[in-house]
Amino acid sequence: MACAIEQGRGIKKSDVSSKRCCSPSYISAVDILSSSEIVQVSATSNEENVAVALNYCKSRVVVPYLKLLAAVGLRPLACGTNRPTWCITSLGLVILAFMLALLLTGYTLQFLSCFRRDLGPLREKNGNETNDWVDFCPMPQMIFSFAIPSFLHLCTYLYMLCLFRVREVEKLPHLMERVFVVSSPPGNQMQLKKLTTSLWLLLAIAFTWLVMSMVTFSLALWLEPPNFHWITIECPVAMRVLLASGTIVQDAVQSILVSGYCLQAHLLTLFAAALRQRILKRNISLLDWMREVREFLELLRHLNNCLAPAVCVLALLSSSWALSGFITIIRRPEYSSRLFVAALLVLLWATLATAPFFMATRLGKNCSALRDVGHEIRAKPFLYMDSSTEELDSLLLFSSTLRLKPRLFGTPVSGQYFCVFIALIALATLVVGQLT
Repeated sequence: MACAIEQGRGIKKSDVSSKRCCSPSYISAVDILSSSEIVQVSATSNEENVAVALNYCKSRVVVPYLKLLAAVGLRPLACGTNRPTWCITSLGLVILAFMLALLLTGYTLQFLSCFRRDLGPLREKNGNETNDWVDFCPMPQMIFSFAIPSFLHLCTYLYMLCLFRVREVEKLPHLMERVFVVSSPPGNQMQLKKLTTSLWLLLAIAFTWLVMSMVTFSLALWLEPPNFHWITIECPVAMRVLLASGTIVQDAVQSILVSGYCLQAHLLTLFAAALRQRILKRNISLLDWMREVREFLELLRHLNNCLAPAVCVLALLSSSWALSGFITIIRRPEYSSRLFVAALLVLLWATLATAPFFMATRLGKNCSALRDVGHEIRAKPFLYMDSSTEELDSLLLFSSTLRLKPRLFGTPVSGQYFCVFIALIALATLVVGQLT
């Protein structure tokens, strides 16, 4: 009898427990707990993915690039450390003073030796019976080949020095990290490596240009050793070494500044492509997408207003050296003995002059595609079925009124303008060659 009572109580307890488990309130509580745990796990994994991307970007891209800028004196050595020591700060100032001294020495020795950047030492026949080569540097050549280009080059370096050291202490690495995180999907290690490879490829191209420039002007110095005027020298070899060192520093500064512009233009290109893909694949809400586009607009303004002026001056110098070298080769046949060196110099300066325009053209193409996102979404009604018409109209109005245009020389850069520019240069080259 007692056993039957106990069995009955056990059955009742089990029935009660089963009823509690099957009740709607119990099921809803379990669902709430499980959904909250899923949200916490997804948030934790998302934060871990962002941390991995930031660490990867900092170790593979940001720190090496900042060290490269510090090597030419544009950034202090102690910028990346929490507590900079006196030795590191002093070493950074010594590097800056050394770079300025080498730049000024290079400008002076190029003027004293009539060493033009487009041809090398400028010489002509003396007209005597010996018919030897003598240095030829009249007053217009002094002004337009040495004084003005040296002044513009030095002003560009000082402007970028103030920009990197005063106006943006931590802005550049922050921008690079932000673009790195948004452009790569979370947890995709292969995409992070691909992005890093593309950035280092741009820096490798800049380094290759610098090496080719060093080889070219070394050949020019070897074929036509320069003579230094208005000074009495005991060791011409030492003066030539100083001339070569100053020229290397000038080319290094120029290649690093142009490659820095191309690097950030490439990052913004990837940023624009990622924003377009995220809104079309519904990986982001409309409001968050608008906020990220506003951030992209701020980065583009930084590129146009801060970096573009210095790059425009360097592109102007490179274009003038390329054109003057080409015209001098055609009009003065006495330079046929070093035709290979002069032609290589023209090719190098033309490459450096057109590189910013090419990268700005790629960026402009992606900016145009990003601006047309609102029309693409409105043309696909099933993409955002759960969104109201007011939200979609607001997105269309927002994207259509964006001013996303990279600018050089204060002019928007696009593929059509770039093709016309290349066609005009080719036409001018053919006309000059035919008239000669």
